[in-house]
Amino acid sequence: MQIMIGAVQAFTRKCVLDLQANPEKAAAWLEKNPILVTALNPLIGYAEGAKLVKAAVERGVTVRELAVDLAGKGELIHIHDGRPLDPEEIEAALSDIRKLTEGGIVS
Repeated sequence: MQIMIGAVQAFTRKCVLDLQANPEKAAAWLEKNPILVTALNPLIGYAEGAKLVKAAVERGVTVRELAVDLAGKGELIHIHDGRPLDPEEIEAALSDIRKLTEGGIVS
């Protein structure tokens, strides 16, 4: 038991104390995560979102970059009314990516 206590104390002292998150790096990782397409599903639908993620990965860009680019060209269509989406609508859906990491339904 003493060995375990010593190990936990050493781990805490050497690995946990003074540990801090890097918010900029975390935000960059989140921005690159393809799962962000779920925020666009109400606008473009699941199937189109899956195509968007695949194309973004193939091109080496983020989902946001590709979606904004396609919307700017009029190539991203709203699932319910068939109209081209504006880049502003894409940005609005992805405006608070931190909120997307919280539980519950985002509205």
